[in-house]
Amino acid sequence: MCLVLERYEEALMDYEMASKLAPTNPKYYHSLGLCYESDGRSMSKDEPDLPLHSQDDQLELYNRAAGMYMKAVSLDEEFIESRYHLGIMLFHIKEYTSALKHLSMVHKDLPDDQSVLLRRGIVY
Repeated sequence: MCLVLERYEEALMDYEMASKLAPTNPKYYHSLGLCYESDGRSMSKDEPDLPLHSQDDQLELYNRAAGMYMKAVSLDEEFIESRYHLGIMLFHIKEYTSALKHLSMVHKDLPDDQSVLLRRGIVY
């Protein structure tokens, strides 16, 4: 994934090209979502306690991530990992009802997953 070296722009270019070559493959959209989400969570290398991006930029990255996860889920409704990340991103962009809907769908497939219960509990 693009998370290892944190070279998000380069990873995004590869995933975007892959998604154009195989536009019905949800894995590429999921990977794009992970890049945007990870970039949004990036911390400053100079000051590790500070986010790298402004709050507005972070929200934009989370919006983009949500769009990519939504595309992945639209191509494969059973792509649980994308639906889980979609729920998290929807929470971050304050779309609480939609976040709850998607996290509840994940919970139906993974009823014993503690991380899903934790995320869904936060939304409630």
